[in-house]
Amino acid sequence: CAAGSYKSWTGSQDCQLCKAGQYSTTLGATSNAVCAGCPSNTYSTAGAGSEAECTANRGYYMVGSTPTLCPLATYKDTMLNNSAGGCTHCYEGGTTLSAGSISIGQCLCDTGYYKTGSNQCGACALGKYKASKASEGPQSCSSCPSNTYTPATASRLLTDCVCNAGYTGSDGAACSACPAGTYKAATGSASCTDLCPVNTYSTTKGATSNDTCLDCDGNAQSVEGSPRASACKCNVGYSGSDGGACTACVAGRYKDSTGSAWCTKCAVGTYSTSVGATSSDTCVTCPGVTTTSAKGQNELTDCKCNKGYTGPNGGAACVACVGGTYKDAIGSASCPNCPEGTYSASTGLTAAGDCTDCPTNYWSDGGKTVVGECYEIFFTTAEIGQSMPLAGGTNTLTVTLVININARAAQSTAFSITGLTGAVASGTVPLSSVSGGNGGDTLFGSTASFSSGTLTLALASGETMAKDTEYVFSFDVTNPSAAQSAPAVSIKAEGRISTAQMVTTTPTPTSKRGVAAGSTPLLVFVPEFTERSVRQSHPFVSGSNTLTVTLAPNCDIEAGSRVTVSGLANSNTADDAALAVTSTSGALGTAGVWTQSDGSLVVTVATTLSGGAQYVLTYEVINPTNALDAVYPNVSGQVEAGAIDAPVHSVRMAREDAAAWGMASGTLPFKTVVPTLTTHAIGQSYPAVDSDTEIRATLQMSTDLPKDSRLTITGLTGSQTPDSLGLGAAEDLILYATVGFTAFNNRPVWTQSTGTLVFTAKEDLPMSTTAYVVFFTLKSSATAQDSPSVSMSGTLESGTSDAPMATVTGTKPGTSLVGVPGGADPLLAIVPTFTTRYVAQSSPLASHLNNISVAFLTNINLAHAGASVITLSGFTNHVPSSESVRLNDFQVDGNYSVAGDLFSDGANLGYGKWTRDAIELTVVTSKTMLSNQTYTFWFVVTNPNHILTTPDVKFSATGTAIFLPQAVTSTNDPLLGTAGWAIPGTVVCPAGYYAPTQLGAMANCTLCYRGSYSAAVGTMDISTCTGCPANTDSEPGDTVIADCRCNVGYTGAGAYDCTACSPGTYKDTNGSAACVSCGRGTYSTTSAAVQLEQCLACPLHTDAPVGSDEKTDCICNAGYTGADGKACIACPAGAYKSATGSAACAECGANTYSTALNATTSATCIACDANAQSPAGSPEAVSCTCNAGYTGPDGGACVACGVGEYKKKSGAAACASCDTGKYAASTGSSVCTNCPDSNQDSPSGSTAADNCTCNDGYNGPNGGTCVACVAGTYWVQNATDGYCVDCVGGKYLPTEAAVGDQCVACPTFTDTAGAATGPLTGCTCNAGYTG
Repeated sequence: CAAGSYKSWTGSQDCQLCKAGQYSTTLGATSNAVCAGCPSNTYSTAGAGSEAECTANRGYYMVGSTPTLCPLATYKDTMLNNSAGGCTHCYEGGTTLSAGSISIGQCLCDTGYYKTGSNQCGACALGKYKASKASEGPQSCSSCPSNTYTPATASRLLTDCVCNAGYTGSDGAACSACPAGTYKAATGSASCTDLCPVNTYSTTKGATSNDTCLDCDGNAQSVEGSPRASACKCNVGYSGSDGGACTACVAGRYKDSTGSAWCTKCAVGTYSTSVGATSSDTCVTCPGVTTTSAKGQNELTDCKCNKGYTGPNGGAACVACVGGTYKDAIGSASCPNCPEGTYSASTGLTAAGDCTDCPTNYWSDGGKTVVGECYEIFFTTAEIGQSMPLAGGTNTLTVTLVININARAAQSTAFSITGLTGAVASGTVPLSSVSGGNGGDTLFGSTASFSSGTLTLALASGETMAKDTEYVFSFDVTNPSAAQSAPAVSIKAEGRISTAQMVTTTPTPTSKRGVAAGSTPLLVFVPEFTERSVRQSHPFVSGSNTLTVTLAPNCDIEAGSRVTVSGLANSNTADDAALAVTSTSGALGTAGVWTQSDGSLVVTVATTLSGGAQYVLTYEVINPTNALDAVYPNVSGQVEAGAIDAPVHSVRMAREDAAAWGMASGTLPFKTVVPTLTTHAIGQSYPAVDSDTEIRATLQMSTDLPKDSRLTITGLTGSQTPDSLGLGAAEDLILYATVGFTAFNNRPVWTQSTGTLVFTAKEDLPMSTTAYVVFFTLKSSATAQDSPSVSMSGTLESGTSDAPMATVTGTKPGTSLVGVPGGADPLLAIVPTFTTRYVAQSSPLASHLNNISVAFLTNINLAHAGASVITLSGFTNHVPSSESVRLNDFQVDGNYSVAGDLFSDGANLGYGKWTRDAIELTVVTSKTMLSNQTYTFWFVVTNPNHILTTPDVKFSATGTAIFLPQAVTSTNDPLLGTAGWAIPGTVVCPAGYYAPTQLGAMANCTLCYRGSYSAAVGTMDISTCTGCPANTDSEPGDTVIADCRCNVGYTGAGAYDCTACSPGTYKDTNGSAACVSCGRGTYSTTSAAVQLEQCLACPLHTDAPVGSDEKTDCICNAGYTGADGKACIACPAGAYKSATGSAACAECGANTYSTALNATTSATCIACDANAQSPAGSPEAVSCTCNAGYTGPDGGACVACGVGEYKKKSGAAACASCDTGKYAASTGSSVCTNCPDSNQDSPSGSTAADNCTCNDGYNGPNGGTCVACVAGTYWVQNATDGYCVDCVGGKYLPTEAAVGDQCVACPTFTDTAGAATGPLTGCTCNAGYTG
């Protein structure tokens, strides 16, 4: 054996090589003891012949004879090339975590670089940096803190991030924006010191130039560094919102302070023509008995005459209104007349209500001054008539009215028509127009109220019932249900306009609906039918039936009226909104509404039915579905009378009683009977599948059968006879009968799917006394079936809808036929079958003689007359001694018989004929093989020399009946110790062989394969060759289990002792060596690992101990967080973590912040300003925002709001001035205090309660309680404040807090007792006057 090999056994085998990692210099070695291990950190291939063949391991290179680790940023993934140049540099931007890397997979991107693809790194972009080594995507480059950037790519440190222009802060920390009103043009950490100039402002935070400083409105002003538009405040004489456009106060207004306050209106009774006024001194008092309609008037003509006076605007020439007139508004308008129905002699009236009403039932024209000018009111026409005299019907009453004055809706007058006795109406009655009625319906608003025989009318809003004008309208009531004479009716007006009670007149009486004087109001007559009878045409259930009704009314019944025939319940006619009818002269129309549930027909009168005339009505319905006794119909009606018809009350009708269709009383309505078959037998001629069979039926009925009636036989399912339409085609099914072709049509309709035969009577047949036999031929089912359930029915010709017969079940013979039990029953069909077909063999061994035993039984006779032959096939490659095969020990039902009596091979009795893998048995001449008898025998063949694993031996037969091939049954008892080998056709190999599956079911025997051992014989497949135990192998030809040894990834002594290397270890050689642990910072979850590369590096920012067996052993370092076994992320700014593991990073506390990433201690959390706040976990200084009541930049110092200012919310917003009506007396206020009194106001930015002054109309100390000027006084302003002034004598003022002289003159001939009075009642009659 050469150096590096050995052989410890004799024979011709090859020498065994020393394993990889070993070498030997010995020649002719006889033991593996000569194989020495390579030096540490070196390796060799199997069969190394010297130590020089031990090369440096992966991750090492040789310095002389010493293996040395490859330096950082390099790796070596082979055991070749021992020089330093054998260590390959990582790709650009790449490095390694430690020396001695063994693959390019250990290269990762250096600080300032991130992974861009497989084995590629890219520089972090501007505004990003990366302080760690990791092969991750762009997300591993951290963004600079907010509002900072880096000047170059590939930045490595947080402090490379500096503030943008417009922002300030420390390098590496988040920068805060320059506050509004300031700007900063340079980058870096400098402060924001440049301010916007006076009369400008800027709302921009982070501004980089004064371009953001915007000018205030030309009529507004602001201070230097103003941070918002609202710092621009309007000048005196100008108004507008802070920061908005300022406009001059219009004429009639003034403003005496800066800011956003509105311009103040001049008081009532004053005016001003000045624009941009800065003082109330510009407001001028109106002259004489004039005043203004509102505050803020801007010219002299706004001063107008007071109520009760008239004259031009702007002057003093106002005079009092004369008697019979009044004026209720200020201004120059003339005084209008007192309204109609009133009069007055007084002057200076200020309201229409001051004019006096005329007496009851009297009226006047407008502008009258004395009571003698009032005259009496009455109706010149009041007439009423009716349209309908029939009881219970809608009655239209028509009213005609004329009055002698102009009656207006505003005068709240009601008109009552009483005495409408017996009339019925709802509480609100619609009014209808009448041609030529002059809109009488709309005059009263188109509705009236009705109660207890009285109709009450009211004029519609805005309407006038004109003097001497005729108005006509109508309204509907329902007449009483009983007859009555006409009542007396009268009318009266009540309210502001009223009349005495007046009896109405009636138009000349005329006849209505055949009733004399029927137009007289509420004269009522009752209608009815004086003649009424009914009869039917047909008594069969569910058949058509024509009903004839005769009627005569006692009065005229108009077209549109309805007549109802009811009580014909149980009909089978569904609801029909247009059931066809006929009637005398078409008077009752051509269709009616039929309702099935109550058996009612409603017809509408087409032409008027004359009282006393006779009318006949006919219509067809379907009789009830069950036999029933006759019913008693009723007749009623509704006479057309408008919205509510007049009823004709329901009464019972007379019935015609006569025989019909041989049934007594057949004309009585809905007396019905059910026809049925009393004889219904049916059978067949042959029971085999796929055969012609004659079907024969015997039929007799309980009644005679009308011509064109149909009989139906159904349920003959399973037949192969196709549909026949009965139209005379050559292939049509033909029906025969015992009376020939005269009774029924011989071309019936046949439907295969349902097995239905339909045939028709050619004439009336006396089937109640005569039985009829019909027969026809069908082809039986192609598959076996039981005789189906057959039913018989039919329909009797009876008009539009035929009457159905009762369905009966066909009566079957139930007898046997050709050996088949029940074979005479219609369409029973069996599949000719070998019900017993047993075959077994004596030997399964290839090439051995084999005795085949046979037993069979059939379910139908087989006769020689049909050339019957039985075949037993499927003996593949079996060979008998000759073509003529002897049938040994032939028996019938266990009794020995002469085989020649029944079977032959075509020439020799007692023999069968062999034809390629099969034996044929021919039934002997004149013989019949009977069904349900067992036939047994045996014969001899020689098995083939190959295996047969799936034998397919079958029985079949031809002749009298066709038997489809059927697989034989056999025994599963063991043969030669193995179950299934007795199944005929089964062949197995001898001992020591197996049948290769790739050669199929007829394979030859083959020796067991390499890597297995077996001494078994008599087997059919490779499974008998036993393989080595799991995780072991052996050489070809091994015969004992001891030759099986452990594979790579497994360790142990061999054979059944090999176990997989556990996770966290690996083994890369065959044999019994121990498994090696994975190093620190790596892990392996693989069992039976076979190489070092299966030890995987832990994710980024994690570590694991030696021999780690799962990824979750890799846990996060301090300052990082994440799930065990996954890459960990740095604790963000505002958080820290001091321990290793999966715990979350802890947040810095509220009112602190931290900009440090991956912090490991709470010492990085910095406190906010004392008057600022921040949420827990704040990541930058600007998270610290000033509290409510304090202002300053986010992240900076916070200053308290001054007096007169407030700030509601935390943040960088500036403090705002208190609104008008509020003040702030202390610094640091978050809200302003309301003025003490609700009737006070204060200027914007007030600093104390005494800045609150009373409003116009009120007096009181600044900051104290304000008291309103009382009724009878009004408020005027002097140079410094205001005071209350009494109304002069003869005037009153009922309101409090009046501003300006609003005192009202007392009514004519009245005066006040003192100088000031509040209510009008303070004006009392002068001496010599009363009221």
